[in-house]
Amino acid sequence: MATGEWTHEMGGQTANMGPDGRKWTHEMGGQTANMGPDGRKWTHEMGGQTPNMGPDGRKWTHEMGGQTTNMGPDGRKWTPGMGGQTTIIESNERSEVTSLGREFVTVFMQNHEFKETPQLELLVTGTKPSTSVTITINKSDFRKEVKVGNGETISVPITTNVEMSGTDTSPNSIVIKADFGVTVVSRSYKDGSGDTALLYPVRLWGVEYYIITPPWGADGAYTEFSVIGYESPTVINIYLKGAVSFQGQDYPKDSKLTLTLEPFQAIQIQSTDDLSGTKVVADHPVAVLSGHTCTEKNGDCGHVYVQLLPVASWGSSFFVPGISFQPKSDIAFIMSAQDTCIEYQSGEKIENRNVVAGELMQLEVTKSSPLFIHANEKIQVLFYGTGGTFNDIPFDPLLTNIQSTEHYGTAYELIGQDKFETNLAIIVSKTTAESGITVDGKLPEGIVWREIPGSEYSWAEYKFGSGFSYHTMQHLSVPFGLLIFGCSSSLTYGYLAPCIKAPVLTGSVVEGKLKF
Repeated sequence: MATGEWTHEMGGQTANMGPDGRKWTHEMGGQTANMGPDGRKWTHEMGGQTPNMGPDGRKWTHEMGGQTTNMGPDGRKWTPGMGGQTTIIESNERSEVTSLGREFVTVFMQNHEFKETPQLELLVTGTKPSTSVTITINKSDFRKEVKVGNGETISVPITTNVEMSGTDTSPNSIVIKADFGVTVVSRSYKDGSGDTALLYPVRLWGVEYYIITPPWGADGAYTEFSVIGYESPTVINIYLKGAVSFQGQDYPKDSKLTLTLEPFQAIQIQSTDDLSGTKVVADHPVAVLSGHTCTEKNGDCGHVYVQLLPVASWGSSFFVPGISFQPKSDIAFIMSAQDTCIEYQSGEKIENRNVVAGELMQLEVTKSSPLFIHANEKIQVLFYGTGGTFNDIPFDPLLTNIQSTEHYGTAYELIGQDKFETNLAIIVSKTTAESGITVDGKLPEGIVWREIPGSEYSWAEYKFGSGFSYHTMQHLSVPFGLLIFGCSSSLTYGYLAPCIKAPVLTGSVVEGKLKF
């Protein structure tokens, strides 16, 4: 059956959804039910009963003779979960939990000093055989076409220097298109300064973001973020929390910068101030990257960046484990979009704090005391690796999102980086489910699980060698969280593992909240 179309035969009659997924008619006993052109709501009268599609247009239930049918959040495929069974979306690029997509747009922000030419690269991984992928640069002749197989990762060097510089706009966004769902990871490297980030597909973009930038930097370095437009001209309102100069005009802290991005245009904002808490509001969905040209805290400075999630995709419960090669401590950055009570536990210590919209909260994370965080409103959590020295080898800072428990998946890609001596995964799983996690279909060896105090979860590290490699980690039914880190001389990286399979979202994985 073609994607975007379904038929349902009952008593010889057939109902059809058009390939746009927006309209269908179902004739039964001479009655016709119509889905509105917005694809969000329908009613079907039968014996006086009316089932409704929720306002998000993603999920519906239709009770008939006591049976319940569920449409998955992709709107394309469904399976009924009954008797306590969990419905799993397999390799489905439409699930809002997975990292899969058919279209991505990104930029490379400034890495350290602009005078040095960076090594820019995309890692594209397929989930279907012979997937066609095209990478272009807007307003440029750059074009690469590649084929990627199921479970195959292809490195695509961006040989045209599109690194952004200063506070300015650029037309040269990178556009990645595929005919089936793929995951994309970007890498930006200069001598002793680099980072890696998971990219989110266009379908996961949003219209409201809060910026987080590490406040520590080397002399001459800048906090920075970028906003990227899509196919339509987009009005951007930026409520600044730091002083910025743009196109000859000074914008002080707490001022508003408004501009219109042309299709596939981006703006990079830089400042010597901490830009955390800056609010970005757009009239069409945009992508936002955030980071620092060269941040330093416990060691040498290094470039860090991450693609942020929009406010609509934040969560309320998080686990933040430490990393074994950090002898000191790292930091969890926490941001709220409204007045929020944040409760957290580290070891046996339990505390709470009230924060306001745009206020940056920082909590220490050590390898011996992971954090358990719960909030009464949705929040954004980032992990900032502070850098340092391990076994007499220096390593740089890193920055990555932390996924909420509501967005845990059941299968991930593990992609080892070729520039690193150590590639490791940090797993967070329900304690009762940890024995069911496999790597490439086999039980992993050498994993030591440790319980996270105050929760039903445990965490563990899994080392998967040096250099480039590809693996899959999964559990057949129970969602878990996964981060990937790497360490080598003067370099580190960290990012969310690309999720390729996830359950239908029905609510938070963590029940209740911390007890005081």
